[in-house]
Amino acid sequence: MKEPIYLLEEEIIIVKQRGSKLKKESLFIKLMIVIVFITVLTGSIVGISAYQMAKKELVNSGKQDLKHLADTSTAVLNVLNAKVEKKEITLEDAKSEAREILSGPKLSGDQGYDFQKSKFLYKDKGYIVAYQSDYSTQIHPKNPIGQVPSSTENRKKMVGAAKASTAEDHFVSYPDQDDETGEAKDKMAYMTYFEPWDWSVGIAVFEDEFYKGLEYVKIFITVTVSVITLLSLVLFYFLIRKKVKLLSDVTAAALKISEGHLEETNLPESKDEVGLLGAAFNKMSSQLRGLMQGLQSTSIRLLDSASDLSAISEETSASSEEIGRAISEISAGTVTQASDLEGTNERLVSFTKSVDKMNTQSDFIEQMADDTETAAREGQSIVQKLKSSNEESLKASGQIRTGITNLNDKVQDISQITETIENISNETNLLALNASIEAARAGAHGSGFAVVASEVRKLAEQSKTAVSQIQNMINGIKQETENTVSLMSETMEHTSELDDAVKLTEQEFKKIAVSIEKTMTEIRALNKELQNIKGQNDQITESVQSAAGVSQETAAAVEEITASVDEQVLAITNVAQAAEALTELSNHLNQEIEKYKL
Repeated sequence: MKEPIYLLEEEIIIVKQRGSKLKKESLFIKLMIVIVFITVLTGSIVGISAYQMAKKELVNSGKQDLKHLADTSTAVLNVLNAKVEKKEITLEDAKSEAREILSGPKLSGDQGYDFQKSKFLYKDKGYIVAYQSDYSTQIHPKNPIGQVPSSTENRKKMVGAAKASTAEDHFVSYPDQDDETGEAKDKMAYMTYFEPWDWSVGIAVFEDEFYKGLEYVKIFITVTVSVITLLSLVLFYFLIRKKVKLLSDVTAAALKISEGHLEETNLPESKDEVGLLGAAFNKMSSQLRGLMQGLQSTSIRLLDSASDLSAISEETSASSEEIGRAISEISAGTVTQASDLEGTNERLVSFTKSVDKMNTQSDFIEQMADDTETAAREGQSIVQKLKSSNEESLKASGQIRTGITNLNDKVQDISQITETIENISNETNLLALNASIEAARAGAHGSGFAVVASEVRKLAEQSKTAVSQIQNMINGIKQETENTVSLMSETMEHTSELDDAVKLTEQEFKKIAVSIEKTMTEIRALNKELQNIKGQNDQITESVQSAAGVSQETAAAVEEITASVDEQVLAITNVAQAAEALTELSNHLNQEIEKYKL
């Protein structure tokens, strides 16, 4: 049965003080701080990078939407202008109709237009505007028509962008005030020039409308980093607390040995490195205990021999020889023990260097795996946002294609009507010719009828000419509409292909994220075990070095005793004096050994 460990009151106080100091400088606390710092830092860097990339992509997508809406509004103006040229409506009526189509239904009084009901609304606050070359308002949901503000700097930029030669220069940014919040924010507009009416037409929107939904992403990233940090701490605590407790037990046992308590230790043992360290410490304490028990036994025998030499001088020579042999055995055993301890110390130093190298490589691998895991997760989030934006763009393109197709059908109907009018004109012209012939046959009685037939024929020819002009215009509109439909079809095909590619990319990111997460779990566990081994190995090295020093001192003391015994053998006449000296040396050895409690 193993003996329990007992400490005196003063020794307990010393151990508690050292334990408090170790707690403040605990490797466990330092590792917790490092894990929190690395997790938060990595999550913040990756989150900010992903936020900026998503913001840039959303702005580019929004600019393309603005261009599509502006181009479509120009197409509406072209249709209305065609009606004006045909004299179906007046120019003012066409402009008024254009304002209601592009800005929404007109509100009562001078309150402007309800642009929220316009089909050309971009998200919540993006609306169509139009200005003439004199910077007067032509289309605006709130500003009065024809108004020229005191400061025309922003309108000057917009009118200039409408006539730009490159596509990118059609975009213009300028500061504006949000009517709802009163906050000054940057605004972006895409402008295009409609020459027949001298209008610079475009759509204006606050830039934060492009990435309004990213605020939820920012909150999600913050919450995710916080949760990951908390889970990492909890996981680290439950995985490492038993190992840390074992290290604390080894430290306490080493302190007891350094203070002279050689009670047999019973540290937990396992197959991992920390468990093997506990087993090695148990074995070392057991060997030291056996060594000190042997020394105590030898010291008692030396004291008995010295008493015998003092009492029985006749047996001094024989006793001295026995003491010499016993001390020689003790000396040989002590030297051997010191040599073994020195070799153990060298092997521990070599093992410490190997652990340091493994720990360095493990830290590097863990850092690389952390970076890869975070990048994969953020890439997956970005692909999800791109997928949603692409689906919305595909839906909008389909709606535009349907509207243009319907417009093409209406143009076909108009073309058929003009053909009918042309046929009627031809028939009318033929009838007028027949009427003229009949009037000529009637002579003076048909003169009035001949005049009427002549006028009818002129009207028929004019109708034919007008129908021909209308037909030419309709053919031009049909050609443009067919080209637009073709372009929209190609755009939808490309958008569909992009959507398929985004979905495949999303699947691959998910697979990568799963693999990296498994790798990270194993690497972190390995790294924690290496850190524990390193700290425990340093403590064992110190304990072995201390034990080696004690063994060397003991060997030196035994050599001195051997020399004294040799002198007694040579000087047999001074047996009494030699016995007294031997007794003093034996007492001194007992005092040294009594410092260790077995």
